[in-house]
Order: sequence, then structure tokens, then C-alpha cells
Amino acid sequence: MVDTRTSKIAGRVAATNVADPGERLRQILSSMSHGKASLQGLSQLQATLLSFSTMAPMILVSALGGTTRVRPPFNLVISNVPGPKKPLYWQGARLEGIYPMSIPSHGQALNITVTSYVDELEFGITGCRRSVPHLQRLLGHLESSLAELEATVGA
Repeated sequence: MVDTRTSKIAGRVAATNVADPGERLRQILSSMSHGKASLQGLSQLQATLLSFSTMAPMILVSALGGTTRVRPPFNLVISNVPGPKKPLYWQGARLEGIYPMSIPSHGQALNITVTSYVDELEFGITGCRRSVPHLQRLLGHLESSLAELEATVGA
């Protein structure tokens, strides 16, 4: 099921309204490339400060006890974290998977974190039960969208 509304991320279309999985992927890749290009040329400190400045309002509201009168500038965080490319072991036992988790802060409705482990992607979805009361449905949509994408790219 594709949302017919157009989502914007940092002024760029997020392609949630594009039904064709191949075209949706092309638009997402274009948006990601644009975002990465805007950070090129910044030092690590400058990039960190820029990231912090976007998170500062949420951090400040949470530190002040959080109030419903102050809304954060966004309520969805999506991040990807590169993980180990080789299997990890602990006392001879192989680590089978990594399950990313986040702690939503005040005003945040949903956090989606993706991390890689060897040749797989692991998804962690954390949501506010009031803002996203049927989080399980999101997992179903994620599963069907990934199947569509795999069929499109021949994976």
C-alpha cells in the first residue's frame, strides 16, 4: 500500500507516493545523493555540529521535562548504521543477528534504524504507542515493500 501523499525530507520528496518500486528507489537514491553532497566539504566537527543543531530542539524539550505545547521539528527518525562485514563470535558461539533499537524522545512518534550484519540488513522499529498504535501493520508493509523491491532488482 503506497501513501498517496507526498512526504518531504529536508525539502526533498521522499518518494512515499511513488507506486513503482524501481522508480521509488531511483528517487530515494537521488535524494540520498543530494543529502550526502550537501555534507561533502564539511569537516567531521562541522558535520557533527550540523547534526546536533537539527536534534537540539528535541533534546532541549526533553531536558526541560517535555511539554505538549512545544512540538519538535520532526517526529520520525530514520537512520542506517553500517555493521560488521564478518561474523562475530563470543566464546565460540556465532552471533546470528543484530537488532537495532532506539529510545524515542519526547514528541518522536517513530524511529526506524537499519543496520547491516555480514550479508543481511536488520531493521529495528520503535514507536510511540499513542502516535503509532498499530506498529505491527508497519512491519507488514515493510515486508511487502521489500519483496516488491527485491523482485524489481532481481535479488
